[in-house]
Amino acid sequence: MSQVGAITRTMSRSARCAIALLVVTLSVAECWAAGSVEPRIEAIRIGFDGRYKLGRWTMLDVALVGGAHPATAKITVTVTDGDDVPCRYHLLDDRPVQLVPGRTTNVQLPVRIGRDGRGLTVRVDTALGEGVERTFLAGAGADELPWALDERERLYVVIGQSLGLGRSANNDVNVPAVAEAAIDDVGRLPTRWLGYDAADAVIIASSRPEILDRLVAPHTREYEALVEWMELGGRLILAAGSEADRIIRPRIAERVAGIEQLKRVGALERFAGRKKHVPLTFRGEPNSLSVARLENPLGVVLVEEGNLPLIVDSAQRFGTLSFLTFALDRPPIADWPGRLPLLQRLLDEPLQPLDSVSASLRVNNLGYSDLAGQFRGALDRFAGVTVVPFWIVGASVLGYILLIGPVDFWLVKRVLKRPELTWVTFPTIVLVVSLAAYAAASWAKGNIIWVNHVELVDVDNQTGALRGTSWINIFSPRTATYELNLKTTHQPAKAIFTWLGLPGRGWGGMQARTTGTRLFERPYEVAPDLGTLNGVPIDVWSTKSFLARWQATGDVRLIDTEQLIAQPGQPLEGSLTSQLDLDDALLVYDRWAWPLGHVQHGATITIDTRSRRDLQTAVKEVHVTRDAHGNAVGFQAQTFDPAGTDTWSILRQMMFYRAAGGAAYTHLTNDYQSFLDLSELLKLKRAMLLGRATGDNRASELLNRSAPLSGQLNYQCYYRIVLPIGSAP
Repeated sequence: MSQVGAITRTMSRSARCAIALLVVTLSVAECWAAGSVEPRIEAIRIGFDGRYKLGRWTMLDVALVGGAHPATAKITVTVTDGDDVPCRYHLLDDRPVQLVPGRTTNVQLPVRIGRDGRGLTVRVDTALGEGVERTFLAGAGADELPWALDERERLYVVIGQSLGLGRSANNDVNVPAVAEAAIDDVGRLPTRWLGYDAADAVIIASSRPEILDRLVAPHTREYEALVEWMELGGRLILAAGSEADRIIRPRIAERVAGIEQLKRVGALERFAGRKKHVPLTFRGEPNSLSVARLENPLGVVLVEEGNLPLIVDSAQRFGTLSFLTFALDRPPIADWPGRLPLLQRLLDEPLQPLDSVSASLRVNNLGYSDLAGQFRGALDRFAGVTVVPFWIVGASVLGYILLIGPVDFWLVKRVLKRPELTWVTFPTIVLVVSLAAYAAASWAKGNIIWVNHVELVDVDNQTGALRGTSWINIFSPRTATYELNLKTTHQPAKAIFTWLGLPGRGWGGMQARTTGTRLFERPYEVAPDLGTLNGVPIDVWSTKSFLARWQATGDVRLIDTEQLIAQPGQPLEGSLTSQLDLDDALLVYDRWAWPLGHVQHGATITIDTRSRRDLQTAVKEVHVTRDAHGNAVGFQAQTFDPAGTDTWSILRQMMFYRAAGGAAYTHLTNDYQSFLDLSELLKLKRAMLLGRATGDNRASELLNRSAPLSGQLNYQCYYRIVLPIGSAP
């Protein structure tokens, strides 16, 4: 009986365990059915249909699935910056996200990714748990972070149906590829202008009222972000056609006075350079092209048929707008083979190719092929920091090898005649050489923080809008962390402060192959307002580059130009009065330039047509040519030095890249910071006055932990004022 009872008790315990296990299993299954206990990071979507560029702001959309209970969550994303240092981004304003059990919630935040191959990590922290995170590695899979576009690849964002703009790179002539991202859902567009940072142009190609009504409705975040990006230097092509009266901002004409039907469009065909005509017949019946009639268009009419403007270009603060009075997505233009060449003409395609041999030499010899890389390298030169030549480093290494090898052997074997003393001489040599190397490095590098700060302030004299760009390089004499932000003197401007990477595939470039180890593993924090970097590390005797962009609006009129006029095809006439002190001032308009030298505050300058020079010559490095008697007889442009370190010379090329000849002159691209190039505005009734600010004209100040960064500062501020030009009565 005792054995039977024992067996019964054993079976009873086993049954209880089995029942308990079944209950736990059913509970877990129920939790999974209703949603996991912790929130789940479902997926990510980056850029425009997965298209983005390294070192550019892009929007990251994160899909989250709520857990078993309602929760308030904070979202962070960790990526790698251009120097392969991890940094962490937060939601704008650090606002919490409400997660509902089992329901998908999408959140959007701007990020800058600095290295291909490192991936990114999304983390969700709630008050109910320890938090969850998921890493998305770089790859082509559905659950991976897409590879970034090449820096030279053009990215065109099309709102509406695809226009067929995409193409592969032509390596034979080194023409870059073109990526087209067609978006027909307005809700997938960025809600901040930063989201368009990687776009070379945006084309609103849809004339469907349901899309236009939602896109251009007043105060929608998507359209406000798009217009703000354009006004800060973006390129927008708007083809609303017969729906043009729906466009409220920006203004394209004094009035849209109805719709006209065109029976011939020869001017448009000639502009596109196509021999095939627009198909103005449909099923054998005569057809026509519907165009909006614009009264007094606000801009330069590029194409018109009779007295009807078809394409109007206009300056929008620092950006440009091309308005097409016809629809691209409707017949007959949608069926016309010349639609693609037309768009390529508007987008300045085909681009002037950069010689492939020249490009490879630039990368191999200099480490960069873009003007932004040259500018970054120039800022890495500090007045109090000596750069030790490579031959000295090589000679020192060779001398060290000789000391610890042949010299040590000769000393203990031939002189001291006691080989066992190498246990003393060898570490002594190592210690002495190490101390000497440290002393030499301390003498060359010093123990002072050095800061190179170059700032360009663009001013739209018509609206009073300002756009500031700051490049800052910091040399740190010791390994330290910094809390950096930029304080502007123009209120209420708020700077976006971020790291600056090196474009390209050269050593240290953002597209270079990444190694498995990092110098710093702990991420620094990017403030939710994107204005401060907290805990950013800089290694001993090393530098780090930063970029700040800010904008301000107000009644800022730095130049009085009421009497500055120009007739079509004629040089600039009149006078101007500056409210700034400027050195090396230059006035440019159309294809001409007037060197003004020093411009004094309050002084009135009369434009002398006899002093004008060709714009390409004026923005290039020139030297005076003289006759046999030493008299100046003219100017001759010098060859641009891609290895030069003159920041003003490099910056001028970035400011007028296309006008100065582009890659044909510099042998470098200008893709990474192409927003600086305002050459197109010179064709749109705009002149520009630029120069180096003198006196107390500081536009911003670098702060570390809310106080000015202590150290030696080299600050240079340049102004470029965009001036509207009137016509003589």
